[in-house]
Amino acid sequence: MRTLFMLLFGFCFVFFGTETAYSYWENQQDIIKLQNSGDNETVIISELALQSEGARLIPEGALRGKDDVTEIVYVYQVEIQPGHTLEVHPEAVAIIKDGIRIPDGDGLVIFRFETDEIDAGHLLVTLHVSLRMPETEAQRTLLQGGKVVFSLAFTQTMQP
Repeated sequence: MRTLFMLLFGFCFVFFGTETAYSYWENQQDIIKLQNSGDNETVIISELALQSEGARLIPEGALRGKDDVTEIVYVYQVEIQPGHTLEVHPEAVAIIKDGIRIPDGDGLVIFRFETDEIDAGHLLVTLHVSLRMPETEAQRTLLQGGKVVFSLAFTQTMQP
């Protein structure tokens, strides 16, 4: 009888612990909803700054230090209308250096997107952000101590 009680208690503890952890995780997710019934709808997430906990983004191919990373990954869950496609692209990419916003006209910031279908109308968009190796001294100076900021545009369009 005591063993049965302990097994039942253990099962309930694991079940409720898992449910609580999943609920917390689900509430922390960024869900972008594109539910306009029109042909096109765009949602823009403004002024994202590259951040990685305790890590510093460096260009691909550079010598890495203890807390350096060559890529930062963002994940978004997107809800779209049935019969629509999703396009994601960065906008207003800039580097803030000494309080001055400088547009990234040289293409130093590299964006790569992956889209996976979770189920009908729900997509998982994974954004990989990295830096290209600077070719000039001005580009290198700009990246050193600069903060990369950008906006993301999520656009749904009606399939033909």
